[in-house]
Amino acid sequence: MYMNCVMSNEGIRSRLHGITYSLRQNQRRYYSRVSRSQIPHPRQVKIFVDSVNFCMCKTTHNNAPKILKADEIVRRLRTKRVEDPGYFAMYSSFLGGIVTDSVFMSLPIDDHMVHRGHGVFDTATLVDGRLYRLEQHLDRLEASAAAARITLPFSRQRLQEIICATCAASGVRNASVRYWLSAGPGNFDINPDACIESCFYVMIYRSPSWKDSQHELQATKEFTVKDVPLKPPLLARMKSTNYLLNCLTAMESRDKGGLFGILIDDNGNVAESCILNVVFVKDNVLLTPKFKHVLAGITVQRILDFAEELVQEGKLIKVSQQDVPEEEAHCAQEMFLVAGDMYVIPIVEWDGKPIGNRRIGPITRLLHAKLTEDVHSRTSYHVDVRYET
Repeated sequence: MYMNCVMSNEGIRSRLHGITYSLRQNQRRYYSRVSRSQIPHPRQVKIFVDSVNFCMCKTTHNNAPKILKADEIVRRLRTKRVEDPGYFAMYSSFLGGIVTDSVFMSLPIDDHMVHRGHGVFDTATLVDGRLYRLEQHLDRLEASAAAARITLPFSRQRLQEIICATCAASGVRNASVRYWLSAGPGNFDINPDACIESCFYVMIYRSPSWKDSQHELQATKEFTVKDVPLKPPLLARMKSTNYLLNCLTAMESRDKGGLFGILIDDNGNVAESCILNVVFVKDNVLLTPKFKHVLAGITVQRILDFAEELVQEGKLIKVSQQDVPEEEAHCAQEMFLVAGDMYVIPIVEWDGKPIGNRRIGPITRLLHAKLTEDVHSRTSYHVDVRYET
């Protein structure tokens, strides 16, 4: 039985009051270590306070922001959630428990992941009450945390237990699972020296709408994105929370009529999509870019395993991870994007030009079938979640 507690509203308020006290104590210890030259002179503080008071006097009563009390905050937060957002459960190591009320699913504003982007994350898929390829995702999470110099707050085994417990608390058997490691809360500096502790967060939520539409293969079109630069290799290879370029890539593609966008590197080779890996079939050879400057996708690695099976079955000549020049890629007979453990998105038109005969190709269909079977099977790649009966 999982030992993480599902917290009540009163419990959350009590825990936050205790954390606030700890933060104040931590700040006193921090400032006791810095030199006097770094501490503002009392006269400077008085000038600042007088300035603030003057500004407040200039503010009329009608447009002054209201100071909110706890009950009013909760009431207002509830009015912001007009529809069910599909957030089933969240774990926060900062609170030390699981929350099932979406109103309280939040992070400290001074968490360095929030205001500095100093955090990493990964995902998994909950299918029929089992987590698919969780071990592989945790391997990548640990590698990302090491690259970002974030210390794990718990052992690897404990991280897995917390993820499973949060899934169980959600009560759902099919959902997306995302989890983050952050440098933690403590201040607004650039360095995390005063952070209390690194933090671990887990969210169980309804899959995005684009994923719901991909259980059956649906052909789509894509566009090359040229106005958004590639991430530098360090950020490209780790799964950090710095996703602004990813967002801009998808937005530019949608402006043109696509979904996710295709990025090309400085040498004219295909790199990746905004959150997906790109795969081609050309002259009966399966091609995908090297992981040198792109994220090593968990899904595309599984696709490569299945493609090797197709080589053994005589349906492919070979499988190759290599540089794929954009001009050569446009001549492929098949093209598809992969991500999210179980999603294959066929591309039949790219930059207004057809891929193959503008139909979903046979290799794409075979690989999708193998991946779907693997996801829904009971294999060593699955971790069972123990739900309370």
